[in-house]
Order: sequence, then C-alpha cells, then structure tokens
Amino acid sequence: MRIVRKDQQQVLHILNNTDDALPYIDEHKMLLKTMNPRANEKWLLNEHNKTFLQWFKQKILQNDCDVDDLKWLARRPNFDVITWSEYDINKFSFYTNT
Repeated sequence: MRIVRKDQQQVLHILNNTDDALPYIDEHKMLLKTMNPRANEKWLLNEHNKTFLQWFKQKILQNDCDVDDLKWLARRPNFDVITWSEYDINKFSFYTNT
C-alpha cells in the first residue's frame, strides 16, 4: 500500500474542488476504469489518488492549457523559499536569528 504524502493530499483536495479540473479528474478515472475493467471501485479510487497528480501534470503541461490556475496546480507547491539574514528598512538594520 502506497501512502499519499500530505502535500499531495492537499493538491488533490484543491483539484477536486476546482471546476476547471473536474473534466480532467473524470477523464483520468475513466482511463483507469477502461484499462482495469475488473477492478473494484475502492481499487480505482486508490489508484486514481496515487497516479492522478503525475498524469495531470503531464496532461496540462503538454497540452498548452490556457487556465493559469491549472498550470500552477500542475506544478504543485514549491517549498523553496528565499531568505535573508539581514535587511534595512528606513535607515534601520534588522538581523534575523538563526
């Protein structure tokens, strides 16, 4: 059994509640059902949750989707953050504790 990571769960939740993403969700579920006609609903749902984000990313980025929100969600969260150890505001210097 493969566990879906928390950030993946969050993106899946957002996509499941985004009207523009619903046709993609339906298409992916139908594709899984066609490829696995004997699979039960529980297996199909688990397989959808495991494979949808990668499939969705490829589909959106290869097909030149014109919905910016879907492009952003396809790339998923980026946890890289720019930080500074010091900064100046109004002639005052501030230093961060590390």
